[in-house]
Amino acid sequence: MRYHPAYLAAYKCIKAKEIGRCLYAKAWFEGFLPDWHPWEDYKQSYAGRREQGGGALRTLDHEMDFLNWVLGPAQSATGSAINTNGIGIEADDLAMYQLRHPGGVHSQITTSFCRKPQSRGFEFVGDNGILTYTFEGKSVEISLHGNDTPTQLLDLKDYDINQMYIELGKDFLLSISSQQSAHLASLKAGVDSLKAISEIESPHGT
Repeated sequence: MRYHPAYLAAYKCIKAKEIGRCLYAKAWFEGFLPDWHPWEDYKQSYAGRREQGGGALRTLDHEMDFLNWVLGPAQSATGSAINTNGIGIEADDLAMYQLRHPGGVHSQITTSFCRKPQSRGFEFVGDNGILTYTFEGKSVEISLHGNDTPTQLLDLKDYDINQMYIELGKDFLLSISSQQSAHLASLKAGVDSLKAISEIESPHGT
């Protein structure tokens, strides 16, 4: 998601404090696993099998990485990874958790395999405004205190989702040739997400 224009815009906006100091944030990715790969048995896919690293918490960790990228790596994590038996897989199909980032900023994340239609987006609440985006609305908007109507920062109605994979591939090749990249996630970023996931999955977290 670091290569998706909306998520990149959020990163730049929060770093520039365009909504003031960020107080808290939300992100969500709630989809319907049976629709992902209609040509295969979703119950046998890695996403539906815990022993293969599946489940809503681990498979849909993109939102966690995004918020760690924008707000700083989580210093603690609490929440639950739940099997609602909504789609008949053995792994968790719902995860709801909170992260505490540097400076005391908290974020809330919901990921799901059992919501139809799909919903995805984010919201950052600052002391001078709100930044929002949903895949359904296809628009990044900022609402500053004192303004009656939100301002559109980005219109993504014509955006092709495949473009972010192309940009990721280009950046990966750049990192090989020059040891530099624009937004490529580091090994540490992956470890930071796994640490938070382990906290949530611990007996106290679940």
